[in-house]
Amino acid sequence: MSIAAHPQREEIVCGINSAQAALEGGQNENCRVFEVKDNKISPSKTRSTLKLSDADDDYQLSVLSYPTLDPIAAPVHLDKGEIFDASFSSKTVVVASTVNLLVYSLPAEEDGVAAPKEPNSEPPVLELLHTIDRPELPGKDAGSSFRAGRHHPHDEKVLYTVMNTVPPRTRTKSSPKRSFICKWDTETWKMTKTRQVSDRQVTCFDISPDGKLLAYGSSDLTVGVVDAQTLAPLLNILKAHDFPPTTLRFNPTSDKLISGSADNTVRIVTIPQSFNASSWSTWILVIVALLVALFAFLAQQMHQGAY
Repeated sequence: MSIAAHPQREEIVCGINSAQAALEGGQNENCRVFEVKDNKISPSKTRSTLKLSDADDDYQLSVLSYPTLDPIAAPVHLDKGEIFDASFSSKTVVVASTVNLLVYSLPAEEDGVAAPKEPNSEPPVLELLHTIDRPELPGKDAGSSFRAGRHHPHDEKVLYTVMNTVPPRTRTKSSPKRSFICKWDTETWKMTKTRQVSDRQVTCFDISPDGKLLAYGSSDLTVGVVDAQTLAPLLNILKAHDFPPTTLRFNPTSDKLISGSADNTVRIVTIPQSFNASSWSTWILVIVALLVALFAFLAQQMHQGAY
């Protein structure tokens, strides 16, 4: 269902449900750590955070410490909305559900480690700090939902979200299901910028480690890259896969983008060095300056012609 690689340790963490037989027996080792060594991937440890339940609408958030996988707080059960994504800052975790963003404070730490619990004590409860409703988006769509959320890696005051929309019922099945990338100020929780990136719903999303680029995969099989500062489009790869992309990630140096799909393919794209926020902003300033100079020249010629 999901996977993440540790930036320093040779380990990967996967979220994947156990086999059906284990689920029926009440066991679900859904959080798993694997060690990568000598070109081999070996199981290291597991943790169960989800049980087979009759309540299909019970959506739960669990926060674990790493590498022990011990829970640092009691699980949070959402009353409504399906959880699609979560993003950590130094003091909070932001949960992107279909209906809203939920901002929880993380338990206090001592020297970067969660404070030890007393024996047999109840785990702390994640405090809900903010609930951010779905923003108004351009157009006349019937509704929208959060699909993903990512903090800026070097500025916790900035959060990016993906919004997928639903067309009005009066439209046909081929009507566009537009998707937007939104930029938020996490101090005021106001949306500061938004841009439509596709006429189809976004299926996966990532931000580059240097914080300059955003990437997304769309249900129309496209993989796209936009400028993180301006949200301007920089790159579109049409028909990147035969099925919609299900995951994508920048490499640690932000010069490669890897995407994967249910068609069992992986695509690796080299990102041109010119694709960064500073160069894009510079080109915009140059173009604006040239346009101003051109209009000034034309105005001068028209003024001289009048005499």
